[in-house]
Amino acid sequence: MSNFVIKSSSRGSSYSVGKFNYTLKRQINSASIVKIHLFQTINGIYNVNQYNSVFTLTVGVSTYTITIANGYYSSATALSTAVAAALNAAGSAVTFSCSVSTLTLIMTITGTGAYSVTLGARCSALLGISSGAADGSFNVVGTTQISLLYCSTIKLVIPEFRIDTEIPISFASTSMISYSNSFLNVCDQPFVNIQSINIRTEDEFDNPWTSDFVLQLEVA
Repeated sequence: MSNFVIKSSSRGSSYSVGKFNYTLKRQINSASIVKIHLFQTINGIYNVNQYNSVFTLTVGVSTYTITIANGYYSSATALSTAVAAALNAAGSAVTFSCSVSTLTLIMTITGTGAYSVTLGARCSALLGISSGAADGSFNVVGTTQISLLYCSTIKLVIPEFRIDTEIPISFASTSMISYSNSFLNVCDQPFVNIQSINIRTEDEFDNPWTSDFVLQLEVA
């Protein structure tokens, strides 16, 4: 049995944590069993992150890029406060407030003047708001509930070992994730002459994993 400890921090500078090639310390000439002995990382994926936190505000002829502070949001109040802060930080001529109904979980953005917002699909899903201009009362009202989804799994893919599995992670962000002895892949056709492997990690929303990890494999 061969034991390999792979640290993503040792990857080449041209690779990212979420996708890199790793050269094994020794070649595997023939093997038919691979086991994930340990996968350890920090849960660094926030439910408001670089993929869903940015939208555009237009006031008159001026356009502003709005970025909601990235982080783990556990309540509608926290999210609405962050949205209002991001809008007001833009420095436009309009002052904003934001609220979420406790009954419907629908968000309402209220301004002191005319404006419009433009949102991509992921930001729209987060806030429940569609792109468009404020109404006559300077409100933009959501059409669906806010969606404070959190990441619950990491997908680990290593094609050379035919590994394609999901690793459960804890609810709380920034916590340590340890996964061990839970995945065993026994193949009818052996792995032959493997010197390097391609490792891909991503969250359940198909975003690349961004926290370094340690992966220990047993191959026999």
